[in-house]
Amino acid sequence: MCMKGTTEGCVLLERMTKVETKQNFILLTVIAMFAVIVVIAFKLLNTQIYLLTGGDGLRSVSEATHEDIQSMKKVKEEHLK
Repeated sequence: MCMKGTTEGCVLLERMTKVETKQNFILLTVIAMFAVIVVIAFKLLNTQIYLLTGGDGLRSVSEATHEDIQSMKKVKEEHLK
């Protein structure tokens, strides 16, 4: 693309190549960051669903309150008698 006998066309071409290279690098970096965020979001969503559906995670969290619920049921049953 350089014109014969002049260097202005070559300088413009070199500058355009540098700008396009930086632009492509930034675009690929943004895409990579977006992909990482998407993976993290899916993992968090998967964890939330796992906890809400009664998996081991929810059981381990709810074991601490299980005794409280049982005692509340006993108090309710005694109160209704």
